[in-house]
Amino acid sequence: MSNWKSKAIENLRRHVKNGTVRWTTKATREFTVLGLTEPAAFEIVESLNVEDLVGCIISETSGEELHVFKTLLDELMLYVKVAFRAECVV
Repeated sequence: MSNWKSKAIENLRRHVKNGTVRWTTKATREFTVLGLTEPAAFEIVESLNVEDLVGCIISETSGEELHVFKTLLDELMLYVKVAFRAECVV
């Protein structure tokens, strides 16, 4: 297991546990379109694991590093991008 991946997962889980995960407007709109509630979206984020973490990209908008996860919801592939700040932004 890649050390950076395990650290990213630990960081993500810490933010979920501490209640410091914040949703972007885009993420909120997208999980609403999928018929998901905020608690259901949190469950998806909580369930992310090292195997779901596919890499990092640099945001064209903010210039910050985003950790990219791919996970299945039923038969739909979800791409979850996470920015770690003082808060965790999804």
